[in-house]
Amino acid sequence: MMKTRTRWICVALALGGAALMALAVQSGAWWSIAGQVEVRPMGSQWCIDGNCAAVSHDWLGGSALWERSGVATYMGALVAAFVLVIMASALAAGRRATLAASSALVAVLTAALAAGLFVALFPANDQATLGRSAFFLAGGAVAAATSILITLRQPAPAPNP
Repeated sequence: MMKTRTRWICVALALGGAALMALAVQSGAWWSIAGQVEVRPMGSQWCIDGNCAAVSHDWLGGSALWERSGVATYMGALVAAFVLVIMASALAAGRRATLAASSALVAVLTAALAAGLFVALFPANDQATLGRSAFFLAGGAVAAATSILITLRQPAPAPNP
């Protein structure tokens, strides 16, 4: 059985990781171009004189694989956040969350792999700077992975004779 302090640390790490992963794909720019365009996994936001419009990734000239990896990053991060909340709920209830932790591990690794591909395949643009959202996803993945590994390393309870 997991110690109470360790269990609550794992709950906090899982919820923190879930929040960072959701924020990474929902709120911020992965790249900023000339201070007017924000590139996100599901599209871009173009702002000129305070007027903003959502546009697709077509204008960047990225490959179809890059666009698909953006969609995979978006969905993977949201699924990972959901599964991490389930894992945190199970831990908070005092249960041994092995299945939830294993599922969360797969979800986090899938989201991280898709995000890595999304960053690696970004079409070359001299004015683009990497934004904070990519780091939010990386931080969320590290926090979540720490919580998951602590949860999975706990020994199984001894069987009752």
